[in-house]
Order: sequence, then structure tokens, then C-alpha cells
Amino acid sequence: MTNNINPAAESAREDARKGDGKFGAQQHSEAPNDVIAPGTPDPAALSEQFLEYKRQASELIRKGDRIGARSIAATIKRALPDAAYLRIEESDQSMTHGYWANKILDKDKEFLADIDDDTITTDEGEEFGYDGESVWEVLSDLPQQDNIPVVTNADNPREAQYAPEYAWLQHDAGEYALIDLDAALADD
Repeated sequence: MTNNINPAAESAREDARKGDGKFGAQQHSEAPNDVIAPGTPDPAALSEQFLEYKRQASELIRKGDRIGARSIAATIKRALPDAAYLRIEESDQSMTHGYWANKILDKDKEFLADIDDDTITTDEGEEFGYDGESVWEVLSDLPQQDNIPVVTNADNPREAQYAPEYAWLQHDAGEYALIDLDAALADD
């Protein structure tokens, strides 16, 4: 029988041997301090640090989405004060992009205007220009229904709920969602 034990473990084993030749108590839940590689960071501390950075990043993403929604709402409401909702459709351009603008609706969710890359056109044919590039930038980054950011419970980090910053984003059963323009403009 060969002895495949490393020298540090063998030393720890021998140090735990009692004077009568029998082994005494030896820690098995973790390696003895002199066996741990010098400079090895504490995994629990690293895990905590990881979770904290993820929480901070998620918070910043939610704030960015909220400001983006406010920007879209302000852009549309400036052109059409009676606009209440922006109907958006899940993008079929890629798996990573959220939505593209579809229609502008009134408070009863009835058609008010079409919206394309840089023009809003009412059903009477009136046209309004807008900054379509910034609207697209926001819409392309919005989370789709299964990816809405969640907020973790401070007392139980594994428990989460949808972030309240997305109250303005209403999903339906299909591929469409609505941005409630008034809710997006509301102060926090």
C-alpha cells in the first residue's frame, strides 16, 4: 500500500496522534491553518463581495431604465399631450434587444398615432419629429417579461420580487407591452 498523503496533511495527522499511538481529535470540517495556501482569500467574504457588487449593478441598471422611460414619456407627451401609453413589441432582431416602438395609445388604450424611427404620425396625418435614436436606445435595453429585474429582500437575499421601478412597464400575454407614459413621468 502506498502512502499518497501530502506532507502537510501527514504532519497534521501526526500532530493529532496521542501519546499512546492512537489518533486524537482532528478538525475535518476545514483544513488546519498551516495547510491552507498562504494568501488564499476567505470564500465566504468573496461571495458576500460578489453579491454586493451584483446588487449595486442591478440598482444602477434599474435607475437607468427608469430615467430612460421618463425620457421616452417626455418625448412623446411633448408631441402628443393626450398620449397615455406607448405600445411596444418584442424585437425580433435579436435575442438581446428588448423592444421597438409600435403605436401610441390614448387613456382608453385606443389608437392615437403611429411611431416609427423618427416620426410620430396621428390618424389625421399630422406628423411630429422626435429623437428616435434615443428612444430606440432605451427600448432596445428594456428587459423582456421574463427578465424584469428583481429586488432582493435584505433579510433574505434569496427572496426576490419585481423591482418597483418597472411599474410603468405593463406586459400582456403576448409579445406586446405598454409603457404607461404618466407613470413613467411620475416622480419617485
